[in-house]
Amino acid sequence: MNKYLKITIGLVLGATAYGATTVADNQINPYTDKGDRQEISIIQDIPESGESKIELLKARPEMRLKKWNGEVDLGVSYSKVKGSGNRPLLSNKIEWEDIKEEVHAYPIDNENFEFEVILKEKPNTNVFDFTIDGYENLDFFYQPALTQQEIEEGRNRPENVEGGYAVYHKEKRDHILGQTNYETGQAFFIYRPKAIGANENWIWAELSYVNGILRVIVPQSFLDNAIYPVRIDPNFGYETIGSSSYAMGANIMWGTPGTPASNGTVDSISVYSKGTLGTINIKDVLADYTAKTILANGVTGACSITNTAGWKTCSYVSKPTVVGGTQYWVITIGQASYTIYYNTTGTNLWDSSNSYSTPTDPTDDGGNSDRASAYATYTASGGATPSITSDLILFE
Repeated sequence: MNKYLKITIGLVLGATAYGATTVADNQINPYTDKGDRQEISIIQDIPESGESKIELLKARPEMRLKKWNGEVDLGVSYSKVKGSGNRPLLSNKIEWEDIKEEVHAYPIDNENFEFEVILKEKPNTNVFDFTIDGYENLDFFYQPALTQQEIEEGRNRPENVEGGYAVYHKEKRDHILGQTNYETGQAFFIYRPKAIGANENWIWAELSYVNGILRVIVPQSFLDNAIYPVRIDPNFGYETIGSSSYAMGANIMWGTPGTPASNGTVDSISVYSKGTLGTINIKDVLADYTAKTILANGVTGACSITNTAGWKTCSYVSKPTVVGGTQYWVITIGQASYTIYYNTTGTNLWDSSNSYSTPTDPTDDGGNSDRASAYATYTASGGATPSITSDLILFE
């Protein structure tokens, strides 16, 4: 018996019990039936970020992740299973069944979704390919294991993040007031998958992405000795918060380069962070990318952050101006130790000895590939909006 199938016993006891079961099923069912697909909305807590939803096709195992009112439409499918999808009674899963394998899809919470393969018997391969479409305007950034030096510095990368992918849009980012809030430009996160046996023993699988193929490789020894069925479960998330974290010391600047889409005045910068040991103040800074000089009015006022992680918005009173197509550094500096959240995606600036009270032009002690969770809200002031060819992202 496949222990992962939902089996309900003792609920159908006549008309009254059946009616009660129907009510309970309606309460459990998170989907809206759209005829050829089931749809579920993702709860958004960022203003003006548009509608996000997941669609599950009935005809085949395919999940479509839509974000920013459908401007991103990423499809994930598993072609080896040919059966049609259905939702069992009293379940939040959509299931596609075949003779040797099944696919289940279901929400884990308000932001994350599971798309898993169930192996009913030992397969003839340890490689499982998921086909991705709608990826052309997205960048997939692999999240490697932290080095020993990074661990000693106090950085943290959860086990399910290590070996996963942060997925960013190549161009969409930031927030122009009155338009869609693209936040950091991060669309999704694909977590490191597990292979889980029927006796609940499990092992990490290897994940790779190349040109529209998301490949999961399960250690062959695990499949050889597993009790079937075995579940392979890559998770997909609507993470816009960096999945790794690092406790920064006082007076250290950490900045990321990039290019705004248009001319404008910067209203504020939002950073996902927390005070490492308690409530402290931070400031945000904008600087020229090449000269590493702080812009006129480029330093925000002090913003208080607590030891609870969350988005903190630092507003400008006198607003700095930015020019579309020009690169800048967006920088954060703390009064005392604070924790920032980041993904490994590009190049950054690191200044280990600056001044929180009076920030000075940054130097660069040698950047690495970490992109902090920070983005700008700005008001467009007209002018040309050049096409962006660089993958570097301002105010990510």
